[in-house]
Amino acid sequence: MNKGIFIKVILIISVLSLSGCVTKGPMESFFGPIETPNYVELLKGSVIESDEIVISASEGTSAVGIRAIGGAVIATDERLIFAQWSTNLLKYSTVYSVDYSNIKSYGMCSPLASTLSLIGKVFCVQEENAETQFATQQVDSLMYQIKKRNPTAIRSDLD
Repeated sequence: MNKGIFIKVILIISVLSLSGCVTKGPMESFFGPIETPNYVELLKGSVIESDEIVISASEGTSAVGIRAIGGAVIATDERLIFAQWSTNLLKYSTVYSVDYSNIKSYGMCSPLASTLSLIGKVFCVQEENAETQFATQQVDSLMYQIKKRNPTAIRSDLD
């Protein structure tokens, strides 16, 4: 084998090997490892109680001031949760949690009422004295779960 071809083959193999090292894995994602096989076990270790059943989990964002935070919007059989993902600690921490029975109203937020950092399907949940906003693609599933588990909650975007 020609020495020049051998060096080119080694160089190509090295570049291909190193390119796999620079791609972000699910643990370094803004939203956390939502699409991984042991996702529910990871949640049970940090965000949900061991007896809770995860109904759905999706990538989501919430806002602290004007800054967006990434994580997961989680619907369990008992409550709705927004958990922020920490790429430094490699774990979720609960930012927002509400039992379905405490939700007074819910629905799609007005785009003008939401902060600029929340882009996409912005969803609002109103409790007794507070409103929380977050964005996720799974809004329809969340609204269904709230309606099913708290029929007295009012759908605010249908007036």
